[in-house]
Amino acid sequence: MYRVSIENFAHNAKGIAKINGKIVFVSYVLPNEIVDIDIVSQKKDYSIANLVDIKKPSKERIEPICKYYGLCGGCDLQHANYSYQLELKKFILKQTIKKIAKFDFNDIVVVASKNPFYYRRRVKFKCIGKEYGFNKKKSNEDVLIDRCVIADEAINDYILKNRCKNYEILVDDKGLINPKKGFLDLSFIKDGLYINYSPKAFVQVNRYINIKMIETLIDMVKKEHCSFVLDFFGGIGNFSIPLAAIGCDVVNLEYNKSALNSFKDSARMLNLSSKLKSKRINLFMPFNLKEKPDCVVLDPPRSGAKRVMSYILNSKPKTVFYFSCEPSTLARDISSLLSLYDVEKMFLFDMFPQTHHFETLVKLKIR
Repeated sequence: MYRVSIENFAHNAKGIAKINGKIVFVSYVLPNEIVDIDIVSQKKDYSIANLVDIKKPSKERIEPICKYYGLCGGCDLQHANYSYQLELKKFILKQTIKKIAKFDFNDIVVVASKNPFYYRRRVKFKCIGKEYGFNKKKSNEDVLIDRCVIADEAINDYILKNRCKNYEILVDDKGLINPKKGFLDLSFIKDGLYINYSPKAFVQVNRYINIKMIETLIDMVKKEHCSFVLDFFGGIGNFSIPLAAIGCDVVNLEYNKSALNSFKDSARMLNLSSKLKSKRINLFMPFNLKEKPDCVVLDPPRSGAKRVMSYILNSKPKTVFYFSCEPSTLARDISSLLSLYDVEKMFLFDMFPQTHHFETLVKLKIR
């Protein structure tokens, strides 16, 4: 057993200590704490340790409210108060951009979640017999649960009254559980605006933060006078449909056929087909597109959008709005644009409170 001081914090919510100059990663700790640890894995350049005891706790440490915390692998920041979670995430984003993209950006706008708990409108459970559960942290072992403190209360109510049937549980904006067609309410933009989607399609889990992301994008698109927008990885139209509703001509570029079908259905029902087009893209082929947009919006998976960067450099849209759920691939991608573009704004949206994950929006403007 070793007694160490937590000197820094890594992107995966692990504290960083050193033993004889070698880096040690420790879960469930916070910067400046003094803790006792056991080394459980030795790698060439670093070690991994388990927390044994906290000798000097951080003033930001709190008691987690979930009785499964530390067993279930879903949350990793419940031991920090919410305002400090946001500080840590901002620090991680800034450090990642500096390390990979090689520039400092200090003016990061942080948008907190309205509800730090009970915010997830979609949860994938593991059926253990007919009971609900999750995997233990970094394990295939089971953790039976009767409640998840980051799940929407409608989901918690459902799992108390129903046996597990091996599927994700989704609550849509009408409060319906696993509807045949989900309903995404966009009436905060325009009365009667909505998206119908297949429950299998991707939809952001935190409704409040998704609204803030859309509102922020719309505000900047209006100021940039974007008339023609390409929306890469546009899915069911989370950004495309609101942009068309404010007058933009938009092409939704998406690889998932089910998501595109939902998008087309919504565009037709909303009488927006004249403003909305779509193309199915191949993730493994170059983007040979003829369109020359004013602005580009992209919201790729965690692997990023490396191939889109070459298209942007060739087509030279005046503004790029890059949403990302993975800061390392975001930093990698935007670094390739810095020869032509400047980073003007950066937002951190806390889509996933109690975890180390978050969404980022970067606005880049051509010189």
